[in-house]
Amino acid sequence: GSTSAVDIDKDGKHIWVAERCGVNSCAASTLDPILKFDATGKLVASFGAGMLLSPHGIHVDRDGNVWVVDCACTGGTSSADSSRGHQIFKFSTAGKLLMTLGTKGGGKDAAYFWQPNDVLVAPNGDIYVAEGHSSRAGVNARVLKFSKDGKLIKSFGSWGTGQTQMDQPHALAMDSKGRLFVGDRGNDRIQIYD
Repeated sequence: GSTSAVDIDKDGKHIWVAERCGVNSCAASTLDPILKFDATGKLVASFGAGMLLSPHGIHVDRDGNVWVVDCACTGGTSSADSSRGHQIFKFSTAGKLLMTLGTKGGGKDAAYFWQPNDVLVAPNGDIYVAEGHSSRAGVNARVLKFSKDGKLIKSFGSWGTGQTQMDQPHALAMDSKGRLFVGDRGNDRIQIYD
């Protein structure tokens, strides 16, 4: 399949993978796109069939919850599909849906999300989402920050090449000082925020 994301389980031994149902889209698939492997590479759990269009990012938080980004940005998925896509899902390790961020089918401007790429949960529980999978004027290219209960706190960034602008913010990481690292793919750089 088209493996789009990987993260290490809270136990430090198991591996979580988000993949696109054996091809590059889960639009017409009954396969589970969220997979858990043990240290030997044996598949030990899977879930998420019928929920996602194109998994793009995965993150395991400090409590062991599995967060998955549905970008809805690849072949076989229609950006006009209003029944799925453009959302962030929080699952228990058993596959129980615990939280959903965003609106089915997506939203732009003041709404969210349109082609999100990655998610990260900070040690204090704040949730960060990188959004924007296109390189053209007028698209969303921003990072959104939510409280641990899913309320929008703020968003920052816009499309472009300037100091606070982004072009396809694609990956998120946080260091031990709490600084947020944003992989600004279209601009070939990493931006660091306090």
